[in-house]
Amino acid sequence: HPMKQSRFASKSMQKQKSFSRLATKLRKWTIADRLKIAFGLLVLVQVISGIVTLFQISNINQDISQLVNVEEPLEESILEMEIKAGESARAVLDYVRDRNKKHLTKLIASRDGFAENHLQFQKLTTTNEELLLSKNIAARYSHYNQMSASIISLADQRDAALKVFVNH
Repeated sequence: HPMKQSRFASKSMQKQKSFSRLATKLRKWTIADRLKIAFGLLVLVQVISGIVTLFQISNINQDISQLVNVEEPLEESILEMEIKAGESARAVLDYVRDRNKKHLTKLIASRDGFAENHLQFQKLTTTNEELLLSKNIAARYSHYNQMSASIISLADQRDAALKVFVNH
């Protein structure tokens, strides 16, 4: 340890000598030279501050672009899928109630709208979580459509059975 302490002390002494030499040299400078150096350092700090600010503004612009170009449209496609799923359910219920074919047309339009928004969602997904969500949405909506078709089929069978019963 004594060797390390002496090396440390030696390095410390060298640094002190360097600083004292620098201080002596600075004292010999004229006030004009000192002001020039101080002004130069001030300009350097301002330039560095400006560069950092530009970098931060660039990052903010990228974040805003991500939000406007990806996250908002992604959220919009999710909301539209929810709306189209609701419209589909309403069309099935209305068809079961009055068997008007216009409700089947609404059902088809809602399914097409859902598929279009799901495709948009898939295009905008960037994370593994969003990709997994997209697959889950597709699987659940497929099941949802199968159930809708079953309900419509049961309504048609019910009405066919009622016609047979009423006609006999």
